[in-house]
Amino acid sequence: MALPKQKAAYSTSVSCPAAFRHGLCIVFALLHAFPVGARSHDVVRRHIDHIFAAPAFSDATWACLIRTIDGSTVYGFNTYHSLIPASNQKILTAAAALLQSGPDYRSRTLVIPGGRIEDGVLRGNLIMSGHGAIHFTARFPADQDTAARTAVLDSQMRAFARQLRRCGIYEIEGDIIARTADWGMAGGNPHYPAAVALTFHENTIDITVENGVMSTCPEAHESFEIVTGAHADDQKRMPTTGHGRDLISVNTARNSRDFWRLTEASATEYYRTRLRTGLVAHGITVRCADSLAADRPLQNPIFHLESPPLADLLRDMGRYSDNLRAELIFLNLGYIGTGAATYPHAVETMKAVFQRHNLTAATSLVADGSGLSRENRIAVHTVADVLSHMLNTPYRSAFLAMFPVAGQSGTLRDKMIAAPLAHRIMAKTGTLRDVKALSGYILDTAGEPKLVFSIICNGAGNHAEAWQAIESVLTAVIAADGNFE
Repeated sequence: MALPKQKAAYSTSVSCPAAFRHGLCIVFALLHAFPVGARSHDVVRRHIDHIFAAPAFSDATWACLIRTIDGSTVYGFNTYHSLIPASNQKILTAAAALLQSGPDYRSRTLVIPGGRIEDGVLRGNLIMSGHGAIHFTARFPADQDTAARTAVLDSQMRAFARQLRRCGIYEIEGDIIARTADWGMAGGNPHYPAAVALTFHENTIDITVENGVMSTCPEAHESFEIVTGAHADDQKRMPTTGHGRDLISVNTARNSRDFWRLTEASATEYYRTRLRTGLVAHGITVRCADSLAADRPLQNPIFHLESPPLADLLRDMGRYSDNLRAELIFLNLGYIGTGAATYPHAVETMKAVFQRHNLTAATSLVADGSGLSRENRIAVHTVADVLSHMLNTPYRSAFLAMFPVAGQSGTLRDKMIAAPLAHRIMAKTGTLRDVKALSGYILDTAGEPKLVFSIICNGAGNHAEAWQAIESVLTAVIAADGNFE
């Protein structure tokens, strides 16, 4: 889809990124040449215009809106121009989920006996009825090592086996059955295959190489095939041969740490296999009797497994730009709102939620919850509206907790590490092949939101130059506001 471009009112012949450094020196000098009352952001506006009009961005389309918390515009450019937001889409997903369900909401998986329980034996299958809940997982905190993650999963499985024994189940005559139709996406997820009704370790394998030794979490990984080889990448996904497994190549000659999600293997089979193996390891016999079909009468659920609170899921989703959590949270919008966890129903529910809060433009064109789809379109004006609105809701603290802080946390931990940006930018990153985006808040010296901003670049030929431009814009704005100093 071709995107029309609006050029800034000023141009410059200085190439990037030298233009940014040169321009910042000029803007700082000009700012200090006038008394505070005369600054009025005119100099910084012209400087930002120069940044967006630089030759490096001749084929790019920029949109930018910076405004105060009370709505006064500091700078605006292409503010109503709908662009691909990349992971800035997660801002809408988080806001809609909080406004719909609140920070304490938990999804559930129902545990249902597919037969009578007699003398410690379940005379049937154990039915796991999934509704998009995340419970068997050690994905976060992100800095855990493989051993710590493995211990967490083992503890969770031990607790699950203990709950079954409390219900009188020491042996399962049948098998583990994954029931997904109740959630509304029985046929899998073609857009993001790992985001389904039932997940184990968020349908992920973590691979760490240290001093030539490779370790994984989970330790057993039937759905993933790992091969070792010498190549330029530390780890990389390889083309599959249609054998129903995800193939990952690992260079064990170099230390590395990465994670990989299911794309080819069956997420349902991965879940069943991991639960079956885990229960057996903790003393629950699973006989897998083939003759026990699912036509035996189901009983009432004997207990349920819960996900962490929505606020916790959003925190890690935002800080680390986690796509699976974003998709599950988005699909649950549809399930809670309409009873069906499908993308059309999720979009319908998101629109209804935002309309109730007078955010009618907040779903310009929504295709998913993570921002992976290039069909998403949103204007920076809309992003800024959502950012401003959430500051005045009971969910302010849960919403703010999802944003990385420059030089401190998440995807901004190693970015903008020097003054004046370090610890002053709280924002969500966004990156696709030719998209760079950053939206969030400029903080005052006490760490409270002072300004709202959204900056999106489509057609970014060079990510490093686009990022440098975004940093330069924010640096100039902070330098221009005497209240920050």
